[in-house]
Amino acid sequence: MMINVSSANEFSSSLQALCKSTHGDTLAIFLALKWHQDRLPRIGDGMDGVTSGDLEHLLDSFYTKRHRKLGPDSGKVCFIFNSSFKPQSSNRQNNWRDILPYKNGFSCLAPEEHFTPEFLGQSRSECGFLTTNLRGDPACSLHRIQTGYIRGLDKPKFLKWQMDGGRGDYRLTWLNETRLLEYIRPLTNRVPLEQLIQVLYFGAPWNRNARVTVEDFARDFHFSGPDIVQYLFATDVDEPGLQRRVRRVKESILDKLQRPFVLIEPIETELSVTEKRIRERGFTNAVRDVYDNACAVCQLKIETPEGRFEVQAAHICQHATGGADDIRNGIALCRSHHWAFEQFLFTVSDAWELIWHPSITDPRVRRNGFLQLPVGRGEACPHPQALRWHRERFEAKRGVGRIGRGETKQQRRL
Repeated sequence: MMINVSSANEFSSSLQALCKSTHGDTLAIFLALKWHQDRLPRIGDGMDGVTSGDLEHLLDSFYTKRHRKLGPDSGKVCFIFNSSFKPQSSNRQNNWRDILPYKNGFSCLAPEEHFTPEFLGQSRSECGFLTTNLRGDPACSLHRIQTGYIRGLDKPKFLKWQMDGGRGDYRLTWLNETRLLEYIRPLTNRVPLEQLIQVLYFGAPWNRNARVTVEDFARDFHFSGPDIVQYLFATDVDEPGLQRRVRRVKESILDKLQRPFVLIEPIETELSVTEKRIRERGFTNAVRDVYDNACAVCQLKIETPEGRFEVQAAHICQHATGGADDIRNGIALCRSHHWAFEQFLFTVSDAWELIWHPSITDPRVRRNGFLQLPVGRGEACPHPQALRWHRERFEAKRGVGRIGRGETKQQRRL
C-alpha cells in the first residue's frame, strides 16, 4: 500500500479522522520512543537516561507540524495526540514527566537489577515495591512522595523514572516485548493506519519522501515487520473476510468435542500476527458461546450497544505452555477473574468448587461456591486433566498444601 504524504489537503482530512480515533499521548510517546529506539539507552547498559527535556524535544520534532501549506492546521498534530501538551509552554516545564509516570502509570522505581523483560511485562499492580502513601494513594515503597499520584496500575512498566542528584531520567525498556505490545494494542486498535502515516510523515523534518509504504513505516519506527504494524494499528478481525476465517476456526474447535481430550498441542511459532488474532478470536467465540457470554465465577454479563461482550476466554492450561485450543481447556471469565485465574489466585476442584488463596478477601472478587458450568453442554465442561494442571501450579506458586475436595490446608486452618 503506497500512501501519499505530500498533500496538505490529505493531511488535513487525516488529521480530522484521527481526532475521532486516536487514544492520545500514549500513542504519541510510544511512536516517538520507537523512532529513536536505536539511540536511546536500554535497561542495564549503564548509559544516562533520557531527560524529560529530551523527551519533549522528540515529541516536538514529530508531532508539532510547522508547514507553510498547512495554514491554520499548523501545529495541530501534538494537540490531536495529547490534548494537554502545549508546545509553546513546554520550555522549562516538564509536562511529559507528569504524563508518563503519574497519569498513565508507566514508570517503575524498582532497583535496576529487577528490570527484566518478565518484570517489565507484568502489571504495575503486581509490583513488589508498590504500597500506599499517607493519603492511601498507590505509591512506590522506595519513593512514596514522588509516586503519590500514580494511576493506571494495570499498565505496563515502559519507563523508569530515575532520580540522580535532583535530575530525573527516563530509562527505556525494550519496546518490542510481546506483552508490552499486548498492552499497547487496545490503545491503538481504532487508529486508521493510512491516516496515521499521512499525519506522521507530512512535513516532518526527518522525511523527504512523497509516498510511504507500510513496510517503510515498520522499518522507520523499528517494528519487526508489517505484520506487527497491522496488528497494532490496522488489523481488525471483525472485517468480513477475516470473520469467515474466524468462523472456520471456531467450528474446528467445536469439532474437538467429539474427540478424546488432548491437553497439550504443538505451539505454532510460524503464524503471522493476523493468523494469531484469528486463532484467538475463534477460541474466544467458542468458549463464550457455551457459557452464554457470562463469567463462570460471578455471572457478570455486559454487552455494548454494538453487541460486544466483556467476558473473555481463559485457557486453563495456558496456551503459552502448549495448552490446547479446546473448549474443555477453557473457561469464560470477566476481566478481573481472568486476571486472577492467570495469576493462580484461585483454582477449581474436580467437583467444580472455587478454591481461593487466603489473601483474596474482597467480596467483589472472591465468590465462594461453585463454577457455573455450560447449561445443557456437559461435554463442554472443563476437563479434569486441565483442572489438575492448574491446581498443581496453584499449589506450587502460592505455597499451599495439597488440595483436597475444594480447599487447601491453609484454608482449613483459617
